[in-house]
Amino acid sequence: MKIKAITLGLVTLLDLAAHGQGALQRDAYSIDQQIEPSMKKFRLVDPGRLENSMKIRVASEKFLFFDTYERDKPLDCFTKSYLAHDTIYVIGHMIGELGWGFQMAIYKDSCVVAPFALSDGKIYKYNKLDTDSVDFVLLQSVTRKMVLSKRPSFKEGETVAGLVELKSVPFYYTVFDDEFVIDLQAYFKTAPLRRSQ
Repeated sequence: MKIKAITLGLVTLLDLAAHGQGALQRDAYSIDQQIEPSMKKFRLVDPGRLENSMKIRVASEKFLFFDTYERDKPLDCFTKSYLAHDTIYVIGHMIGELGWGFQMAIYKDSCVVAPFALSDGKIYKYNKLDTDSVDFVLLQSVTRKMVLSKRPSFKEGETVAGLVELKSVPFYYTVFDDEFVIDLQAYFKTAPLRRSQ
């Protein structure tokens, strides 16, 4: 399964660099218990799946490639999560796992969060002049916000919930000449955390 391979690589990718894009920035996250009432408007369909809680726009100056903000048709936010040592790893994605989403590593006092694009073909480039295309891009963000509903205890069995808002640096599709940006807003709630194998 593609997402499993990406999950295993998440530890390394988030702690190091995003394929030549430079180191992903580590930021503080905030805790706001007032986010719970906002989250109640989204139904928890299954553990790790919050209904209609994620909005995504992928656009360039010329093309609107994908937009759930405009249609006011948010997507379910599916999460895969695990606990490794003293870090919580979360991947938030669309149904079917292909498309766009976010990856995060939550530490005791900070986090790294980044938007991604995942395809079943090599259609993305980090830079316009790249000669090789890839099927997965993990991008830095020009704006990012991470709010958790409570401070994590970093224990097996706990759930993590919150809000993430991201706007990526530009990236490219092999078939378009424009630079694209991912705008993402997602309320998320994980299934009970398990330790990684």
